[in-house]
Amino acid sequence: MPAYAKDGKIVCFFQPAQKFKTRYATLGFNDAANPDDDAMWPIAFALTAELTAAGEARIAALVQQAASAASARRTPNTAADMQQAGGHARRSRG
Repeated sequence: MPAYAKDGKIVCFFQPAQKFKTRYATLGFNDAANPDDDAMWPIAFALTAELTAAGEARIAALVQQAASAASARRTPNTAADMQQAGGHARRSRG
């Protein structure tokens, strides 16, 4: 299952619909993520087969936020961007 990690901890993951025989894919965040500064935030999103450019941009921003320190906010486009931005973030496959 594809995932992004920071400092050796998985911060977000992708669950394909086909692998789990579900109606939609899931983008989820673990407790190591930095999803928000508020008291409440979503920890998973359902993704349909038709992903728009706006949806892709939102996913990139969510993944970056999850893997970033609170003081550094840069939107990565690829796993290489994440490594460059944080030095510790990496994309892993499991």
